[in-house]
Amino acid sequence: MKKSQQQQQQQRPTTTINVRVGLAIGNRPEIAVFRVATTWDAVLDSLGWILEDAPAPRPEDMLNAEVAESWAIEGIKYVVGLDTETCRIRKDNKEYGDDFLRQFPSTLQIGARTRVLIVPTNWLVIVRQQPIPPAFAAFMARDDILWSGVGLSDDHLFMSKAGMPFVQDHCLDSEIITRLWYGHSSLEELAYRVAGFGPGPLHQTGILSISPPGSLSRAPLRPLPDLPRGECEKCDATHIPVYMSDPSSLIGVANGKSFPLLAVGWKTKDLSISEWDIDPCQWTPAMAVYAAMDGLASYHVGIAFHAYFNHPAGRAFEHIPIPPKDPAYRPAHVRAFPTSPLENMRRALAYHANRCRERNAAATLRSALAHLKKLGRIRGPFTTAEGFSVAAHHLVAAGILRLAPNTDPTVAAAAAEAAFFDTPIAHVCHSAPIPLIPIPTSLLSTPPDGFVLWMWEKRPPMARTEELVLDGLIEIMVDWHPYLHGCDVPRARETAARWIAAIGGIAGIEPQARAIMAETRRTMAAGKAARHVKMREGPTSAMAEQSALDAGMPGLAASIARARAAEETAVRRKRLQRQQQLLAAAATARPASSQP
Repeated sequence: MKKSQQQQQQQRPTTTINVRVGLAIGNRPEIAVFRVATTWDAVLDSLGWILEDAPAPRPEDMLNAEVAESWAIEGIKYVVGLDTETCRIRKDNKEYGDDFLRQFPSTLQIGARTRVLIVPTNWLVIVRQQPIPPAFAAFMARDDILWSGVGLSDDHLFMSKAGMPFVQDHCLDSEIITRLWYGHSSLEELAYRVAGFGPGPLHQTGILSISPPGSLSRAPLRPLPDLPRGECEKCDATHIPVYMSDPSSLIGVANGKSFPLLAVGWKTKDLSISEWDIDPCQWTPAMAVYAAMDGLASYHVGIAFHAYFNHPAGRAFEHIPIPPKDPAYRPAHVRAFPTSPLENMRRALAYHANRCRERNAAATLRSALAHLKKLGRIRGPFTTAEGFSVAAHHLVAAGILRLAPNTDPTVAAAAAEAAFFDTPIAHVCHSAPIPLIPIPTSLLSTPPDGFVLWMWEKRPPMARTEELVLDGLIEIMVDWHPYLHGCDVPRARETAARWIAAIGGIAGIEPQARAIMAETRRTMAAGKAARHVKMREGPTSAMAEQSALDAGMPGLAASIARARAAEETAVRRKRLQRQQQLLAAAATARPASSQP
């Protein structure tokens, strides 16, 4: 009997696509395998393969004996990452059908330490009309598996309706911890911050192989347009870099053929809105890696957080210390190399200008900033208006960015900011080296306007619940402040330390920030109240003057009194003029009436 079952299992066709990728986990090079199953048989055959690589943490790795005992009582043997992708077009289209069909997940990503199984649920259940096998539903409902992910507590009800329920008490939701930090942390950043993803050697990260060969489609690149000859003396017109036409080659998002660049990140808006409902054999390699990395990160972030849950049911300690940050962690926009923020900027501007040229449209700095924000081409402070302006002025001064008609860098830099943003982009040099941004002399010792509020709003998430640390604040300033980002790092650190000392050190940040915010709120509230009274009772009424005095705005009260006095004087003058006109008219009429 067993032999016949084994023969049937061997003869049963299974269709899987395996993608091998290189990445760094825990600062060690690893090779992960992402498996895309195109049939339910392939899914069922891969479940054991996942569990082999997903053992639960050992009791000695728990935070304390109480946590270890609660996990032992629950019988947890495996920790498995879980994530989903849903087609944005179907999800947002209310005419598609009821809420259940619109929200049905396109894929399930089931992740372990170095293995991920991608299940194209919508393709199998909705398109192919193949119901969910009872064996898969039983796997999802196993009581010895702890599911780890982001937002799983909210997904339980819908997964139950879809026929894929998991034990709600066995759900480790990382979002519970990040909420307690009072700061948003995406799954991607958590993987690099606390799970040791990256950075790793760039040549060892990315897609290594795909089997069977050719099983995933590759979207062809659009033909590259020719650059005008002689447009830039430093550019090689015979060699046009691929990033002029291919957005997947932008640093910080991808590195071309081995997209995504896993030493930097894998989240892009372009991939998040992919058509996940199509046949998985028609996916691009980038789509498979994007989905699989979410499942892999769900597992590793859960392992990093498991010690801070006193029960597998998702109940965490009230005061959770931030897990120690990986020493090699850097934000996404500076992971690749020190000058990557400016290189990101150059490539993104070149891509945008090239696309506009193809459409016979004018590319301006304003349209480039809107494009970068909308599609998430780059990350970091250069995506803000202030940071973008600093970087653009620097690229113009360095001769990397040429604007038309003002090709003189001094003219462009001296132009008004609005006119500068509306100036068309003439050319982006793709060959000249980019120098680091110099720190303005006026800011070497004196912080810029708004620095206190910037420090209070942009401080690291760990500073929300822990004592402020000088090194941590200097690090966040060097990586995120628009006037320090892209500068020489040692010089930027020295300048950041001077700025903090100029406001009275770390102890002066919170009281000054709170005082500024309180004054701003008071001024706004008083102005709003005064405007309301002026609209309701008249702009110069005595009650409006009294309301301004009550709001602590004597200047406004005095101006209201002067305006009211001027109005009263004007009324008296008009009344006197009217009386004089009437008297003159009466004097003129008397002689005429006295004649016979």
